[in-house]
Amino acid sequence: MTTSRYEFKNFTARLDGDKPDDATGHWIDAVSLGFHDRKPTDATKAVHIRRGAADGKTMTGAYDTRAPAEAMPGPVGTFVGYDKTLNVGGALLPAYLISAVTVRPTHRRNGLLRRMMTDGLAGAAEAGTPIAALTASEGTIYRRFGFGCAVNKKTMTVDTTPRFGMLVPAPGSVEIVDAGKLREIGPAVFDDYHRVQIGSVGRQGEYADIISGDLGENGEPDPAVRAAVHYDDAGVIDGYVSYKFAGWGQTPGTIDLIDLIALNPGAYRGLWEFLGSIDLVTRIKIPGALGDDLLAASLVDARTVNVTEDRDHLWLRILDTAACLEARDYDADGRLTFRVDDSLGYAAGTYLLEVAGGRGTVTKEPDDAPSDFKLDVADLSAIYLGAVSPLTLIDAGRITAASRDVATTLRAVFAPGGSVWCTTEF
Repeated sequence: MTTSRYEFKNFTARLDGDKPDDATGHWIDAVSLGFHDRKPTDATKAVHIRRGAADGKTMTGAYDTRAPAEAMPGPVGTFVGYDKTLNVGGALLPAYLISAVTVRPTHRRNGLLRRMMTDGLAGAAEAGTPIAALTASEGTIYRRFGFGCAVNKKTMTVDTTPRFGMLVPAPGSVEIVDAGKLREIGPAVFDDYHRVQIGSVGRQGEYADIISGDLGENGEPDPAVRAAVHYDDAGVIDGYVSYKFAGWGQTPGTIDLIDLIALNPGAYRGLWEFLGSIDLVTRIKIPGALGDDLLAASLVDARTVNVTEDRDHLWLRILDTAACLEARDYDADGRLTFRVDDSLGYAAGTYLLEVAGGRGTVTKEPDDAPSDFKLDVADLSAIYLGAVSPLTLIDAGRITAASRDVATTLRAVFAPGGSVWCTTEF
């Protein structure tokens, strides 16, 4: 495994007039190839470049210096990193987001992914960013780099025939609005949501364009996108939904949910009450549903909710153990000494976590100090937000606890202060 024949370049997306420059255009083509997307036009590329400029993304390309003349131009490996925030329950923690990771199949097992990933993580750690995050197309790739799945998501369909109905009427009201209104309403509501929702990740600038229908899958506006907003009893907007009719070719009549953000359970129930009332539709598809069972618990017939997939979503990688553990809130006091193994070294060591009054203090201990439990950084990252139970990982052999009392304390200390969920795709 060698990277000696490859050249690695970091750059930002640029336009040459009304189209991407060659480096940017070829990089985008390489990402499209990796994810089996259609090759976008120059006009589509330009739209994405303009609307994503504020995110400050650094694009990495791995280039084959021995490529034959007939080879597809551009990088044979891609990677992008940029900075957002992660709600850890108590703080918005700076986070290094990783996306668009591809390696051309003809260049696998040459160390390209490892080189791009380790360089990206090294840069984030050097900048003082305490945690990295990604969403994975495959579930077996990223544990080797210290990532653990911290939040799952569900794909669901909801039957909105007459069986659908709320046990308790939702407060407030809902109004249909022009989808374009979500360009302003959406980011404002999401900012409030992001401040209170554990597991929420800051969104890319393009989200406002997607939920408003200004940016469809082909880079053009999508006039099929519709929107509605929820008002609380005081007339203040506290939620919205973006959706589209799947077309008359779908049987039964189906709505595809694009985005639903609610600042409280009442708004969530109210938006679903609205969705269930739409005429000529008896099914709603949700590609990434709330991880708990709030919707099912709210309905007269919980069987109208059908989970078709429950899979990993948000993967975290702790880079600074003390900074991460001291940032979040805790609902139970406790004192735990633990050993973290980290093949890249960033989070490795023995630590003492002392929690009192909802806040944690972390002290680095000698490496050979006795520990209450031992785990890999991937598993510490998995339990960090609280959605993954430490007891599950203990039973799976991924965490070694000195006693059952330690396991009980560990579960109590890391329990989340509310639901844990991430609505952001990246």
